Amino acid sequence: MGPFKSYQDIPTHPQIHYHINVDWRDLDHVINRYVTEHHLQLCPDFQRGHVWTKAQKAAFVEYILQGGTSGMQLYFNHPGWMSTFKGDFVLVDGLQRVTAVLEYLDNKFKAFGKYHREYEGRIPSDAQFDINIAKVQTKAEVLKWYLWMNTGGTPHTKSEIQRVQQLLAISEQEEQ
Repeated sequence: MGPFKSYQDIPTHPQIHYHINVDWRDLDHVINRYVTEHHLQLCPDFQRGHVWTKAQKAAFVEYILQGGTSGMQLYFNHPGWMSTFKGDFVLVDGLQRVTAVLEYLDNKFKAFGKYHREYEGRIPSDAQFDINIAKVQTKAEVLKWYLWMNTGGTPHTKSEIQRVQQLLAISEQEEQ
């Protein structure tokens, strides 16, 4: 793509036509309703499948339970949302995160050493996903959107994470 003559010539990401905040306490119900009533595909053919390990899932859940807010956006597409409801309803971004939370709530792994069922009280109300639904009309446009969201970044290497873990250990020792 490009070069572009003006900023107005740069293609924009799909517009979100529907937005809802969903508490983790209600997530299973909402997702199941979307699957049952609107044929939501959580793992359409362009998704990479379920790739997070249990340790990665636990780390994400623990991060959110500690008040983390990054990664709480889920992006879906349904070309006929709130009108004809015709067309494929797909999860475009957020499969690993939504799977991690649903599996945690189903007691398939522990967070902070405990299964969900072992905790007293309720999950904090700020543990929620922002569900965003666009109405992109063609699969090619959905695939472009997926690529825009999932290319360009560089995952941390194991050695980069270990370096920061070592810095943390040193900082904690110095603070004692």
